[in-house]
Amino acid sequence: MREKLNNLPFIGYHVETLNDGRKICITKPGGKQFYGVVKPNDFMVWIYDEAKHDRWRISHGEIRDDLRAKLRANMQLGGSVIARLLAQLPQLRE
Repeated sequence: MREKLNNLPFIGYHVETLNDGRKICITKPGGKQFYGVVKPNDFMVWIYDEAKHDRWRISHGEIRDDLRAKLRANMQLGGSVIARLLAQLPQLRE
């Protein structure tokens, strides 16, 4: 039974494809709990390698570093990513 569960496909929302073909995906809800209540607007960020059927959760520090790299490469485009994230804050607090 465990093997059948392990063989289920990874289902996430595709956000971005990296240069090496891996995908940045999110799953929602992310599992965050506040006083035992699951936060429905929480999400987890994953890096998914479809070729290897492998995935790992990216850390907050790695997300920060990625945002900094985007800003260095293109301030306007990087700023638009941050603006979209900030626009989601009221919804994430629900």
